[in-house]
Amino acid sequence: MAKQALNTLDNILRNKNQSVNVRTRVLKCYVWPVLLYGCESWTLTAALIKNLEAGDMWFYRKMQRISYMATRTNKQVLIQVNQSRSLLKTIKKRQFEFFGHNKSKQLQHLTVCGKICGKNARGRPRKMYLDQLKN
Repeated sequence: MAKQALNTLDNILRNKNQSVNVRTRVLKCYVWPVLLYGCESWTLTAALIKNLEAGDMWFYRKMQRISYMATRTNKQVLIQVNQSRSLLKTIKKRQFEFFGHNKSKQLQHLTVCGKICGKNARGRPRKMYLDQLKN
């Protein structure tokens, strides 16, 4: 059943008879919520940001049936689909809303400090959620 739904969604997103606007709206309606599930608690590292941006462009390239070997820049693809990069903006917006939504002092403290009982790990300290919000 899930494989059948995936094939149907793939057919809709890659259908050249549909306008780019409709296909983009379907992408943002059905694919992004699955991708962004739980993004409010993510710590955005450089590697994660790079993967999210690559995934965003992969969706648009698949939608337009542009091969990865074609010599088209990301800007050209974004102009072709009349979009801008908005996936990271959406994630950051959701994180700020989530942080402001917490009314529990304990939950805010746990979110900001991220302290978990146990031994400290070796090496450089991990990037903290609060540092990300400051940037």
